[in-house]
Amino acid sequence: MAEEKQRGNLRATLALSQEEARTGTERIITLPEEQKVTLFIYPGAYNGQKIHLSGRGESTTDGTRGDLIITLMIPPADSSAVYSFVSNASNAKQNIIYPTPSAYSSANVSSTARPPSYSAAPQSPMGSPYTPPILPFQPSGPKQLYDTPSPRLTIFSQQPLFTFMQRSPLMIASTLLLVLMLLIGGSLVFYTAIYVPYKASSDASATAVAQTTQVAQANATASAQQAATAAAIAHATATAVAQLQNDYMTTIASTPSLSDPLEGPYVTYWDINPNCGFIDGAYHATSSAQKTIALCLAPNTRLSNFAFQIHMNILKGDGGGIVFRADANTSQNYLLKVSSNGAYELDYYPDKTGKTAQPLASDSSSSLKTGLNQDNTICVIARADTMNFYFNGQYVTTVKDSSLTTGQIGVTADDGTNATEVAYTQAQVWSL
Repeated sequence: MAEEKQRGNLRATLALSQEEARTGTERIITLPEEQKVTLFIYPGAYNGQKIHLSGRGESTTDGTRGDLIITLMIPPADSSAVYSFVSNASNAKQNIIYPTPSAYSSANVSSTARPPSYSAAPQSPMGSPYTPPILPFQPSGPKQLYDTPSPRLTIFSQQPLFTFMQRSPLMIASTLLLVLMLLIGGSLVFYTAIYVPYKASSDASATAVAQTTQVAQANATASAQQAATAAAIAHATATAVAQLQNDYMTTIASTPSLSDPLEGPYVTYWDINPNCGFIDGAYHATSSAQKTIALCLAPNTRLSNFAFQIHMNILKGDGGGIVFRADANTSQNYLLKVSSNGAYELDYYPDKTGKTAQPLASDSSSSLKTGLNQDNTICVIARADTMNFYFNGQYVTTVKDSSLTTGQIGVTADDGTNATEVAYTQAQVWSL
């Protein structure tokens, strides 16, 4: 026993019922220093079986702890017993242990022992929990080893948390079938009442978004193409205008084939009649009948590819202009009318009636000086069916027409609503 005390081992006896021994159980043990330990009993436990818990004994003189050694006591199947908690250590103390069913787990087990004696436990009235009486402690070994009692070591029963009811296979199958029907019904309700409308709405929204995106992309593409086309046209136009402007500058820089200051009829033969004549060092064209155009030609000229430039000054009335590729016999001609308000119009006249005139171009130009008594330079460069027009040295427009290819040049006076008189000077022609 001295060696047992030196090792610090603590021994105890735990009583179990036949049911606990058969199915296994679990107990909570309070050690002398108020430490709690959960003890697991394997199913199939037997009387006298020992369970060792390492390091759960008492402290020794060298600072280590001994083991807790528990011996199981199991009564016969027809009896309920109360056992003494017996410790063979030096400071044993009697404790009460009574069986209570609970869940089970595992524990370390070793060796066997013969079943101790036991006595039947009395039944408590009304089925309430029964507390057995405390039995006198019976020490074994020399008496002096039990002088000082040890702290109480209590083993508690743990009641099962749940009680399970046996159910028939039919009840289980019916329950599963009901749950399955509820799940299927809920799924159908969700599918028809929620998913299908949501899917339709989502698809419609996605389609609308896709269509809107396609339209936006198409519009963006069209806008980009239009912008690119406009940029290309602008670039091509700027290039073409630059070339046409350069053509004009090159032409007028050369020596003209005809240069007439129009101070008198001595250089070029011009029409002399009541509407055409030389006055004060200039050639005048006049028209005093409303909606009448007076033509003043240089009948001895016959030009095909040429440049014709002249200075024009509207003294009164509505406007003047130039005539080219004209035929005095058939009255065919191209006539460019220039008004005092800055507007211009190019027409093709197939006869002298004026009723069959075909407009070829019309617009207004900021290059023209508006109002009366303003000197404006009018120029046409004609090559085959292409005619380029310039006002005051600036390119204005291009017209293509193949109705006339050759003819005479001349000037006009246009009486739209007011009697008109226009003075012309500095007529020049370049053969191309």
